[in-house]
Amino acid sequence: MALAILALLSTVGWRSLAAVLEARERLAAEAARWQAVAAFFDRFAHEAGRALERPVRATGGPRPAWEGDAATGVSFSRGASDAAGGAAARVAYLLAADGTLLRRAWPALDARDSDAVDQLALSGVAWLGIDYLGGDGRWWPSWPVDGEAALPRAVRLRLALVGPSVPDSERPGAAASPPAAARLVERIVAVAP
Repeated sequence: MALAILALLSTVGWRSLAAVLEARERLAAEAARWQAVAAFFDRFAHEAGRALERPVRATGGPRPAWEGDAATGVSFSRGASDAAGGAAARVAYLLAADGTLLRRAWPALDARDSDAVDQLALSGVAWLGIDYLGGDGRWWPSWPVDGEAALPRAVRLRLALVGPSVPDSERPGAAASPPAAARLVERIVAVAP
């Protein structure tokens, strides 16, 4: 009888330890996920804070200093980064069909489209919403806007993050609104004048 009780207690202890370790792994993964989201927003804010009112000469004709909408993402001219010590450049952020948010960078403002390099900015994004604050205090779904300055005053970024509870039918794509089961994260970023 004592052996049976000892076996039962050992089994309960083992299962409890396994549950604690599993919960610890889930929490570590969740913390890493939120750190990646924060790093994306910080990088975007850093670059938007260096935005330049300078259009670019691109393949196919001139492009405005800042342009974008939710379907195509956002691209803009930005000044040199203190850390990089380089020249002004063009950057873009766009959502790929596989749910990868990409950062596309050109080595210079007037570089060819073929010179652009894509980098992973954030993975697991089901939806991207972008709005632009105009000088009149109104939010616009795309930029540039006739009668407004070359740069918006601010950008509102909204991300729907894919998680285990998001059904496959609602995973990444160019939907007009975020999936109901996704986690919606929002940040408003000021743009340099």
